[in-house]
Amino acid sequence: MERITQWPLRGLPLPTLVFVCLLLVSGLSAFAQSSAGTVLDEDGNAVGQATIKVAGTRLGTLADGDGQFEITPPSYPASLEITSSGMEAQTIELGSPQQGLSIILVATTLEEVVIQARGVGARLQQDAKSVDQMTIQQIRNNPSESIFAGLGTMKGVDINGSIGFKVINTRGFNSAAPVRSLQIID
Repeated sequence: MERITQWPLRGLPLPTLVFVCLLLVSGLSAFAQSSAGTVLDEDGNAVGQATIKVAGTRLGTLADGDGQFEITPPSYPASLEITSSGMEAQTIELGSPQQGLSIILVATTLEEVVIQARGVGARLQQDAKSVDQMTIQQIRNNPSESIFAGLGTMKGVDINGSIGFKVINTRGFNSAAPVRSLQIID
């Protein structure tokens, strides 16, 4: 076995060698290649809480309230799928990391939002059901910051949540996972 006689770090104390190794390893993580940008609507307004997902993976992120996001795909080229409630989904292709992306989402036209409480079982099917709907005109005239907040103004609907996560509850059930009701939002 040959002995290396001209090793450049020979004679350095062990703590210094460990520090140099850690510095090299941490420097590699600095090469993680992320892409960042802003999600906007057609009028140039930020689309907060838009979902940005790497196609074909479970990797994704949410845009902040100003529409800003940053995501690190596992590799490039990558396809990003951008979605938001009330907007048409968009897919963009990235050949390499990019900063300062501006992604424009186009609003979709909602005809109406219908909330219907459905019972299960033979006896419950005979009982009256609660049905309420919100037309497109009511959605447009609603002063709430989002469609979901507007649903909270309807009878029998409560919107609860914290830290940006909202839970929609219908009359009589105040749990995020009601065991005796089916809530359909279409």
